[in-house]
Amino acid sequence: MEDNIKEFITITSALVTFLIAYVQYKANQQNLKKELFDRRCNFYDELKSIYYSLDATGKSAPYCQIEDISHLMPKAKWLFGEDMCEAIQELNCKEIDEIDRALGVLPNNIEKLFAKYMHIESNYNFWTFICAVFVFFIPEKIIKYLKA
Repeated sequence: MEDNIKEFITITSALVTFLIAYVQYKANQQNLKKELFDRRCNFYDELKSIYYSLDATGKSAPYCQIEDISHLMPKAKWLFGEDMCEAIQELNCKEIDEIDRALGVLPNNIEKLFAKYMHIESNYNFWTFICAVFVFFIPEKIIKYLKA
């Protein structure tokens, strides 16, 4: 009888350890996605401020030059991929659009790419909830049962 209890405790503790690791893994995944989202948001704000700072220079026809945005290319490639780099390169020699200025947005092709990348999906589902319940509540019940 005592051997059965020891085996049960061993198996249960292994299962609980696995479930704790799984829940931590999911939480870390969410944190990484949030950090990436924050970095992408900061990049968007930086690109937007550079794009609209050209309007403040007082040029008769302000336009974006490659020197203004070239330092953003490696960051764009790392955060978004080649498609964002290509879209940012299209800003070269592009005048600031009056509609974009009025709305406070970047050109439409870049806004669409940002919309594609700027979302956070929740990976928590029913099974993650069940694992969390098992990890936090079941061991307490088992300990009470074994002490009785």
